[in-house]
Amino acid sequence: MSKKKSKRLHVTLWVAQFVLGLTFIMAGLMKLITPISELQNNLSWVNELPELLLVIGVAELLGGIGLLLPSLLNIYPRISAFAAIGLLIIMILAAGYHLIYKEYSSIPINLLFGSLSYFSSLGEDSKQYPCLLNTKNHLSCA
Repeated sequence: MSKKKSKRLHVTLWVAQFVLGLTFIMAGLMKLITPISELQNNLSWVNELPELLLVIGVAELLGGIGLLLPSLLNIYPRISAFAAIGLLIIMILAAGYHLIYKEYSSIPINLLFGSLSYFSSLGEDSKQYPCLLNTKNHLSCA
């Protein structure tokens, strides 16, 4: 890969990680600090599954932090790939929920953030962030 393409990919990856990280940090904090009565007006699933509010809020907050801090501080940057995979799982489950409850208008945003999470999990170099599905569809991280 040429140096120019590599630099573009690096910048694109950082923009995706930054946007995802901030988005999930804000979404997680919103779920953790906003009163349930207010959330019930905006998020239909809170009425159906209020016990998951804390779990999803914490998972989104930690996933957002996990996307940003390891790479920013250059401490175990591979953790960012695992955080991205965790956020991808959250988005797949959210899309499944919206599909089951016929909330089709919410699915595109889940697909967008899920796709960005997947892109972030690959990293700019498969040697640096080697979490990929191998030919047997098993997640392998070296």
